[in-house]
Amino acid sequence: MSKPLSGPLASLSDDLFELLVGPSIMHLATRDAALQPMSVLAFGLRIDGDGREATVFLPVRLSEMPLRNLRDNGQMALSVVRPTTVRALQLKGVWLGERRTGEDDRLFLADYFEALTQELGMVGVPRSIWRRLLWWPAMALRMELRDVFVQTPGPSAGAPCGKPAAAS
Repeated sequence: MSKPLSGPLASLSDDLFELLVGPSIMHLATRDAALQPMSVLAFGLRIDGDGREATVFLPVRLSEMPLRNLRDNGQMALSVVRPTTVRALQLKGVWLGERRTGEDDRLFLADYFEALTQELGMVGVPRSIWRRLLWWPAMALRMELRDVFVQTPGPSAGAPCGKPAAAS
């Protein structure tokens, strides 16, 4: 997949874009009506259309609370971290809805999960532990991307992508 020419992802460097579509740990964060946050593991990211939308996959078994929160206020954030490099991004946006998953999604996620299992093995996570996670069946959550922030530890952490970090 090539980097979009427009939208919030257009300003990403090639290595940060690769972080989004490569084997990374993902946490989907939502909040409830009382502004209480929660997060859940998510798997696999597809950039849709012109790069203003994305689809992330959530195991059905973990979907009750995030869906309740999304139906309440539609706010979502996705944190993405590559275990071997500690490069990290946070995508913020608005929930556009969910869709059913099919065989093409299952195959995409199986490949993603295998690549992530290998990636985690390089940082000491045994295959036997990671393979216990139940990632299927999954649902696809669609997101309109509004903001992208660098979260890699260092002087640029928290800075919006495409804009210089504030001097400290």
